[in-house]
Amino acid sequence: MAVVDDRDTLLRLLKICNRVFRWIVEESELIRDAELVRGFRNTLGDVSSALERTEGAVNVAIERGGNELTRLETRLAEVGLAGSHLQLKEKVLDWIVTVTGAHLRHVLKWMNSFLGSLTIVFPQLELVKECKEHLEIVVAHQHRAVPGVPNRIFEAR
Repeated sequence: MAVVDDRDTLLRLLKICNRVFRWIVEESELIRDAELVRGFRNTLGDVSSALERTEGAVNVAIERGGNELTRLETRLAEVGLAGSHLQLKEKVLDWIVTVTGAHLRHVLKWMNSFLGSLTIVFPQLELVKECKEHLEIVVAHQHRAVPGVPNRIFEAR
């Protein structure tokens, strides 16, 4: 197991979480209450910043190597975010996109699993997880039939 080998997958999944969050808040019109839309928009900077800091921490650990990289590899492996476990998380997300048409409820449940594991290693992501959970509550309340997330959200960039 090596973070170096898993880096691209881990960073891709982080970016997808950021894009899903932004899509819900800025484009989807799934949140009907104007005050809630403003509230969620006010959190976007913090959410993006936390995700970008996490990307940076992964890249720095890889660049520095040594004990820092070993600690990160160990912690990621302990929470199922390395090697075959990380590959499975990616495959499940790809399955959600392909088979369910990226049904939002399934995407959000997948994000619960992914972010839950990540918060153990990167505590700054707790605020991302909390914001996602609040979005999920609002969207579920306001919509019985929730659409799929656009495929462009999942494309590699």
